[in-house]
Amino acid sequence: MLGIDSAFSMVEALTTVITDSWIAKRYKLGKPICSFVVCLIAFILGTMYTMDIGLFLLDAVDHYVNSWGMIFLGFFESVSVGWVYKSGAQQKLVGRMSVIVYNFFFFFALLIAIIVGLTIPSM
Repeated sequence: MLGIDSAFSMVEALTTVITDSWIAKRYKLGKPICSFVVCLIAFILGTMYTMDIGLFLLDAVDHYVNSWGMIFLGFFESVSVGWVYKSGAQQKLVGRMSVIVYNFFFFFALLIAIIVGLTIPSM
C-alpha cells in the first residue's frame, strides 16, 4: 500500500498546484480533468520502465537525479531564498558593500563545493 499512497499524494500535490495557478483559471480546468491529465502523463512516462530497457533507464535516471539534480536543487533554493529576502532590504540593513561581498563569497564557496563534490569519485 505504500506505493499507491505515494502516488495519490504526488498526484494530489501536482493537481493542487496546477488548479491553483493561472493556467487552470484561464482554461477553466477543474480538479477531475487536471487529475486525469496528470495521471495520463504519469502513466505514459511510467510505461517506459516496464519495457526491456526499464532497469537501465531507472539506473540512469537515479544516477543523474542523485548527483546533478540535487546540486541544482540546492543552488536554486539558495537563489530563491535570496530572492524572497529582497537584496534591497538587506542592503538597507547592513550596507551595499557587505551584501555584495557576502554574495560573492557565498557563490564562490558554493561553486568550489560543487566542483570538489563532483570531482571526488563516489565511494
